[in-house]
Amino acid sequence: MKQDAHARLTFSNPWDMAVVVRDIDNTVKRLEALGIGPFTTPQAPSGAEGLFFHGKPLISNSKALITRLGDMQLEVIQPDDKPNPWKEFLNARGEGIHHIGFQVNDVEKEVNRLTSLGAEVPFFGKINGKIGAAYVDLKIANMFMELTSFSDMEQDSSAKLTFTHLAHIGVVVRDMNQTIDRLNALGLGPFKPRILPSDAQEKYRGKPFIPSQRVAIQTAQIGSKELELIQPIAGESPHREFLDQKGEGIQHLGFIVDNLEEDINHLTAEGSSILLTSQFKGGGGVAYLDLDAAGLIVELVQPGSR
Repeated sequence: MKQDAHARLTFSNPWDMAVVVRDIDNTVKRLEALGIGPFTTPQAPSGAEGLFFHGKPLISNSKALITRLGDMQLEVIQPDDKPNPWKEFLNARGEGIHHIGFQVNDVEKEVNRLTSLGAEVPFFGKINGKIGAAYVDLKIANMFMELTSFSDMEQDSSAKLTFTHLAHIGVVVRDMNQTIDRLNALGLGPFKPRILPSDAQEKYRGKPFIPSQRVAIQTAQIGSKELELIQPIAGESPHREFLDQKGEGIQHLGFIVDNLEEDINHLTAEGSSILLTSQFKGGGGVAYLDLDAAGLIVELVQPGSR
């Protein structure tokens, strides 16, 4: 099907992300120990009329809590055993990041456009007689987006997290070209390759790691955030590890930090484990850390000269 070059996504304001967990109480306790919190109970938006899953009214007592994470909202969701999108995700992929949420002017219009291009909407909510929130399965790389006509995120926060600048969302894929073609058709892009330095001094689980030999990366801007696609090429890497264990999908959240060493020390003191580290010659560096909570992996980046 020939795509209209002007059929770009009309949303560019990512404001929410959700993780699905088996035990919300233990997860929240763990995240608060790491400095993520405090958590509160979300409230239904004004005019909410009901939720629907695969076209049927959703009957679910799933639990959810929310907090601020920089300029984003973090949802933690524990599904019950009744049919619902979170239980479906948990059964298929285990704990982890379920979706990234975007605010749009007209959810119904965007849903119609995306489904005409082959996306699917397994879950939606009606607000004042129209679709006001929807989960969109992009049908590539296990990527889900939530579109909403509202943002109920509080503007002030007592969050304790020391790194709050979410800069990018990392997605691991099997086939870079196929993924980019699909996302371009949906209006996401354009993508450009990231040139990885051949002399970078990195370590993966304590072993020397040369990223330019292990992975290919392409990026696109979505509002103030960057979408980062990573394809493992050869050898061991945190991306190959994720792909082998969970398949394609959102692997990590990337944050800009002021003091990488300080944040690493804080998180590892609380039981997080280091997957990968890199030092830039002119100062700064990168670290991947497994938070040991909800399948969450974060990449911390302290800018500096490479």
